[in-house]
Amino acid sequence: MRSSAPETPQELSSATSVRPILRWAGSKRQILPILGQYWSSDYERYIEPFCGSSALFFMLGPAKAILSDSNAELIGFYDILRKDPTRLWTDAISIPRTRGKYLELRALSLSTGSDHARAVRFLYLNRNCFNGLYRTNQRGQFNVPFAPTRAGVLPSLAEFLEAAARLRVARTIACDFGHTLRSARAGDFVYMDPPFFVKARRVFRHYGAHTFAQYDIDRLSKHLDRLDARGVRFVLSFADCSEIRPLSKNWFSRRVRVQRHIAGFAGDRRVAYEWLISNTVPARGPR
Repeated sequence: MRSSAPETPQELSSATSVRPILRWAGSKRQILPILGQYWSSDYERYIEPFCGSSALFFMLGPAKAILSDSNAELIGFYDILRKDPTRLWTDAISIPRTRGKYLELRALSLSTGSDHARAVRFLYLNRNCFNGLYRTNQRGQFNVPFAPTRAGVLPSLAEFLEAAARLRVARTIACDFGHTLRSARAGDFVYMDPPFFVKARRVFRHYGAHTFAQYDIDRLSKHLDRLDARGVRFVLSFADCSEIRPLSKNWFSRRVRVQRHIAGFAGDRRVAYEWLISNTVPARGPR
């Protein structure tokens, strides 16, 4: 059920959307027009168990959603963004974008301060770190270097307000992906973009002491079978690698071309491929 040739995002037009507030390594912003083809307003609920920057969610603007991730700091940020976007933006934009201030905030414990203060810290580090990475060491300490250039400007207050409005329809949960997938029911649409995994090495952008591994791919495969049996429609995106190719044979699969930006230097960036694996064909063509 694989497609015969890779597709490119440039062949498809993009839709009007709300821009994600966060930068995120591995973001699927390049292929959002392709992913959007699988969505239909007839679905009762949108579910994303590896939400990251939630770029597809912000593009689609579903009426009801569940956004979850194992990263509690990420989910805490979304909770504050939804609750008080103006204060979050005001406090974040007032912090000087310097290496000294960045290292000072990076050194703070994750448990330091109020929920709001931690959300401001999370946002500041995200908008000023190398390539939008969220990476921690084995002790859970954020350790991504400062990016003096190419970090871009903080989205505007209007964009924060728009993102907050969309988040008000979503339930946000910090949990393992299995917990979220077990709650999916017939009529739901699930988009999964799990962390990239390669056997025998820790991927540069992994976060947490417990990284995504072969065991998790095996668990995910079983969840796909269960989702399909319950009448849940899903799309899984994953980098083209030997670990995921066997799974791509079991469902409708499309291979799409993307530009990798993780290297951080233009000369090192390269064309790569992603698999889109689904139990349904696109609900509509290019928009």
